[in-house]
Amino acid sequence: MDCGSNEPVCLFFDWLSRHPHTIRQALESLDGLWNEAGGQLIKFLKEHGEKLIAIASFSFGVYRWWIYRELILHKRLEEYIRESDARLAPASAQTVEAILRPGRTTLLPQPAFAIELQEILARNRWLPAVSFFSVERHAERKLAGALRGIRKRQQIARSALQSLLEQQTQVHFLAGAIATSRARRQSDRSRAWRDDHAALREFRTVLQFPTHNHDAAAKECEALQLLRLGKRPEAFEAYENLEELAGALPDQRHRDLTVARAKRFQAQILQADAGEAGAGNAWHLIANSNNPDCVVHLRSRYSDFMEWEAIEEAETHFVAAWVACRLNFGARQASHLATAETVYGDVLAHLPKRSWFVPFAKKRLREEARAALKRIERAKTGDYDKDWLLV
Repeated sequence: MDCGSNEPVCLFFDWLSRHPHTIRQALESLDGLWNEAGGQLIKFLKEHGEKLIAIASFSFGVYRWWIYRELILHKRLEEYIRESDARLAPASAQTVEAILRPGRTTLLPQPAFAIELQEILARNRWLPAVSFFSVERHAERKLAGALRGIRKRQQIARSALQSLLEQQTQVHFLAGAIATSRARRQSDRSRAWRDDHAALREFRTVLQFPTHNHDAAAKECEALQLLRLGKRPEAFEAYENLEELAGALPDQRHRDLTVARAKRFQAQILQADAGEAGAGNAWHLIANSNNPDCVVHLRSRYSDFMEWEAIEEAETHFVAAWVACRLNFGARQASHLATAETVYGDVLAHLPKRSWFVPFAKKRLREEARAALKRIERAKTGDYDKDWLLV
């Protein structure tokens, strides 16, 4: 076979044709080694196969935990973005430069940038091994696929961002609830002032998020904090806003009870502003029998309240009794106090009599009911607890 000096493939086949015996010996040696190694391998796998599988499974589990643990997911995402951006800019710059650069000579059958573009695409593995399309057409198809992938990742990124924002919102909500709980455990209202302010800031932060600026629960918490801080005008306005927001709640029961709470505290504020005089508008909101939308009538649609809802029911009647007292509605006052006392008694009757092994929530419920019964005994003599009424 005649080969040129620059034809290595031709020279290789020529050497094979001249040395067939050497090739045969090499193949026989490889075959013997393979057979011997194969036998040893099969024997080893029979003896230690289960251990190898267990080790491999454990190692894979450790690897997955290490790679995908939540602590470093954001770091891996940042690294991926940095590496992707680092690869993106040079490749894009090369392509754009090749497309925009004018041809170097008019002797070329096509512009120089077209040839360079093909080289760049091939170097970046855009050139198909087997395809009926040109490299440019194949590149267009891959670009279209890349755009679809980018849109999907953008959608995932938007969903991830929305999830993070929701988590952030709930963190602020929980922080506000914790501050409120800490403030309510303080017997001295001046000591609770700082925690009440902290809770107010947290609830207002929740309301600033676009997805929660109409959140009825956050608005109700904000309104109560304003009332606890003695900001009655702002609290009254917040409860009016809550009444409007409650209209969009999907569940009828939840909607009516939220509206009832908003009206109850509006009535409480109106009576507090009236001082020792009676507030007819407060009575109209909370217990006027001629008003079908007063608090007592709204709540009566959902009787047989239990636990904390029952506490809320009794509190409503206690506030109604206070307003009736200021209006000199003696019979109405006595009736609402009796109802409140009955409801508190029912709450205690459904709680365990012994204090051992009683959950903390049940203990708090019992403490609240017992304290409320003491307030009722004082109220029967006309001495209403002004600290509890936030006046």
